[in-house]
Parts: sequence; C-alpha cells; structure tokens
Amino acid sequence: MLIETLKNLIVAGSHALDATCGVQVRCESVNQIRHGSVTFPSLGAIKITRGALQRIHLGCNSDLGTILMNLAEPGTDRTGVDALLDEFLKKLLSEMDSRNPKGMVQKTGIGTQTLYTRGVRSFGFRLDTEMGQLFLLAEVPSRLEFEEARGSEFLDTMISTFLPGDWIQRESIDSTGVIESFLVLLRKTEGDVELEFPCDDRECFIHSGVLLETCKVDGRSALRMSVDLASMGGKGPQPGEEVVARFGLKDRSLRFNLRYLGTSTYPVAGEAALDCLLFEQPECLEIDQRRRAFRISVASRIPVEIEDLAQSTDPFHPDYGSDVGPLISGHLADLSFSGARMITDDEQEPVALPEGTRVLCRLFFPDCPHGHEIHGIIRRSTTSLIGRDHTVADVGIEFLASPDMDRSAIDEIRQFVLSEQRRWLARRVNVPA
Repeated sequence: MLIETLKNLIVAGSHALDATCGVQVRCESVNQIRHGSVTFPSLGAIKITRGALQRIHLGCNSDLGTILMNLAEPGTDRTGVDALLDEFLKKLLSEMDSRNPKGMVQKTGIGTQTLYTRGVRSFGFRLDTEMGQLFLLAEVPSRLEFEEARGSEFLDTMISTFLPGDWIQRESIDSTGVIESFLVLLRKTEGDVELEFPCDDRECFIHSGVLLETCKVDGRSALRMSVDLASMGGKGPQPGEEVVARFGLKDRSLRFNLRYLGTSTYPVAGEAALDCLLFEQPECLEIDQRRRAFRISVASRIPVEIEDLAQSTDPFHPDYGSDVGPLISGHLADLSFSGARMITDDEQEPVALPEGTRVLCRLFFPDCPHGHEIHGIIRRSTTSLIGRDHTVADVGIEFLASPDMDRSAIDEIRQFVLSEQRRWLARRVNVPA
C-alpha cells in the first residue's frame, strides 16, 4: 500500500500539471522527511476522508506560481491554482484503493507556510517541468495503521497466518522458515522497524525503517529497508557493522540484529525512488516484553504537554537557535513507571516530533495544577482516526528520568500508578479502595 500510495500521488501531480498547464513532468523525486518544521511554498491543502491519506499539501516555486495565477478560467474568478488542485484531487481519488474515498480542497492561495511533519511517514515530492516545479507533502500511513483506523482484524489475521501459535510464549525464534515467514508479515504490515545505529561516543542514533522487500545480495538473503538517509548526517554504519532492530507486535517486542551491507534505492514511479539500506537477513529473533513496567489505562482526564528539547541544542535541526520548541498538548491514554502514551485533544497538523526526539514532558495530575516535568524520548508517533473523519496524534514516550532533575515527577508517577492499580484491584474483588 505504501509504494502504491506514493505512486498515486506522483501520477495525480503529473496529471494535474498536464491538464492545467499542458506541460509534461521531466523528472520526479520522493524523499522521507524526518524532522518536522518545514517552510513550504504553499498553493493549498487537500483533505481526504475514508482513504489511505488524510491531508496533502501542494506547493510550487515562483515560476510555476506566476503561471498558475495568470491562468484564469473564462467567465469565472477561478485561477490556475484552483484548477490544478481540483484536477489533482479528482485524479487522486480515482487512483486510490479505498472504499468510496471523499476529498475537499482547503486553504487555496499562494504563500509561504510553516508545516509540521510527523517524520518516518512524512514524504516530500518534487515534480520538475519546463515551467517550474510542483511540490507535494503528505503523511502516508502504513497498511497496519490504515487497517487499525478502520477497526479491522488485519493484524490478528497476519499473526495467525505467518507466526506459530505459541510465538508469544517463546523467548526466541531461530528457525529459518519461521523467520522468513515473520519477514513476510513485516513487509505486508509495512510496520515501523526501530533501528539503533552505533556511533563513536558509545551512544546510538535511533531511526525508523520500513521493510520494502527481501532480495539477494552477493548470493545472500537480504532485506531492503526504506530509511531517511539525509537525516543521518553521515553518521550511518559501516558495511559489516551490526544494527539492532526492534518491531513491536501486540505486547511483545521482537528484537533482532542486522548486519549492514550498503545503500540502495527502491523505484516508485518514473525517476522517483526511495533511499534504502541493505541488511543481511537475521538468524534469530529475541522476543521481549514490549514494556518494562506494568501499564495502566488512565480513566480520568490527565492533561499532558510535550516540548522538543532538540530545537535549541541540535545544530543540525532546521529550527536551531529558537528559544522554545513546538508545544504539543493532549491527555494521557496510559501510564507506567517507565513511559506514557499521549493522545492529542483536538484535530491539528501531524505531530512535529519524529521518533527518537528528546522531549520535556509535563504531567498535570489532579493535586498538582502546575505540572510535574520529566524528560523522555519519543518512541512512537502515529496518527489515528477517531470516528470516521476526526484525526488525532498518538504519541508513545519513554521516560529518561534523571534522579537529580526528575525526582518529584518519578515519585508522583509511581504514586499515581500504584493508586490506580489499587482502585482497579478493589473493583475486581469488590472491596473498598
């Protein structure tokens, strides 16, 4: 679904340029966009419901913008911008493999706009013509995210089809056949694989990849994974080094070592191709608990805020030097001693904090209106559908608590979790809490 959706976006953009301006695309490109604040020369945005996409932003350079503004439809006040957006939407809906998708054009008009991307699933496109360049920016969900939003039994079907019935009770899997079957599941779900790349100072850089295919490299079974190479800043592994990979499945984490083989690409449409890394197929899967601590669902509404700490400290970040990073607010969905899951309260632009971002988290428990602060790292960032059309962000945070800086927050979190456990157990055995 991922590659097909990327292809459909390129096809729709090429069709819109041809139908509106009568020009052909000379070359196409597509890139993952990991970091989140993007200055975008906007033409407008398109909102999709009941489809694999939710919002697509279109933009252009000044040459194409001038041409579009001067292309007025006879007898109307519609410009070429309106016509291009309409043609793009019509073509995209006709190509989209979804059940009766609907769409509408929003925010029409040329102007610079700051957009926030979630990373990992954020893709930017450039379509080059003799009249100028058309840009697209979209969040493209995985098949797993899409099916979960629909409420289907897709994941359970994949697990029962491709994994042994007792996999969740095992500590490891070393059968070549089972590992190959797991890789089929990984490819079909298009799930995020967390990759820990080693670096010189005994730390690691966390990136996410998507398994696109299994292949052969020098006669060895290999994995081709889409990874945003530009975000690595030259800090990727050397051929032969091992990278630790993790994939969350139900309440388990499947961990496996991958030997890095080199870079590659995967064709999408025309000249557009995704940057990829090649890894040797793993020989063993280690099955761990996905969370180190007991997790509770939070019944009461506990407000929470997260703020990007990398904004003012990372010189490679596009917003380096700013005093405050983007502030994202929501409420707790669940909580443990070691982490939390937050859901945004209102429909908004996708979260501008990619996985691996260090954040400051503020938890507003009922007896502490000023909030408790604790440091953390984004481990999961997705968008989910609530009902049919409403979109929220779903953010998983692992706490990186410092005893000196976060002591009060650690104590408050422990007390809150323990009190909720006691209340839950009291209801189970029908005794006072």
